[in-house]
Amino acid sequence: MRRVVQIAAPWRDPALALAALADEAWSLCLLSGGGGERGRWSYLASRPRRVLVVEAAEGGDPFAALEDLIPEGDMLADGPPFQGGVAGLATYELGGRAQGLDLAAHPDWPHLAVGLYPAVLAFDHQAQRLSAIGRGDSQTQARARAHGLLAALEAGPRPTPPAALAGPMARPEERRVGEGCRSRWAPYP
Repeated sequence: MRRVVQIAAPWRDPALALAALADEAWSLCLLSGGGGERGRWSYLASRPRRVLVVEAAEGGDPFAALEDLIPEGDMLADGPPFQGGVAGLATYELGGRAQGLDLAAHPDWPHLAVGLYPAVLAFDHQAQRLSAIGRGDSQTQARARAHGLLAALEAGPRPTPPAALAGPMARPEERRVGEGCRSRWAPYP
C-alpha cells in the first residue's frame, strides 16, 4: 500500500456517514467532537484488507504481529494526519501485558483487534471538507479504493445519526480463526 490518493467529496456529518456503513463488520469511526487542532479530524474506515485479533488467553507477541501488519508507504504532505493503515482497539490489559502486569481481562473483549484499512474517509471539521483517501500498490489501485469507499457511502442508507456509534466488531464466523496471534485476510477488494 505504498501509493496514496486523495479525492475531495461533499461535506457531511461523520455520524451520518457512519450510519451508511455501520452494519458492515469492522467499520470504524474515530469521531472527534472537540475544537482546536487536536479535534479537527474525524475518520471513517471500513472493509479492511486484513484483521488482527489477539485474545487475552493467547500467547505469542502481539506487538510483533502488529508491527508486521503496519504497511510502509507514501504520505500526502497536505493530507490529513491519518491516511489509512492500521486502526482499531487496544485494551489497557494489553498495555499491562507489555509491562508484565497481571490485569484481569475484560470478559468480552480481545486484547487487540485491528484492521488494515486501505481506504479512509477523513472529515476536516474546521474546513468542512471530506476527503476519501485510498492506498494501494499503484495510483490506479489507490484511486479505486478511495472511490470504492465513497461508493459504499453513497449506496448506504441516509438515516438520522445512529443511537449507538458502535456495531459488531466481527462476524461470528471470524471470532475464532486459529491459535496464537492471528491475522486474517478479509474478503474485500
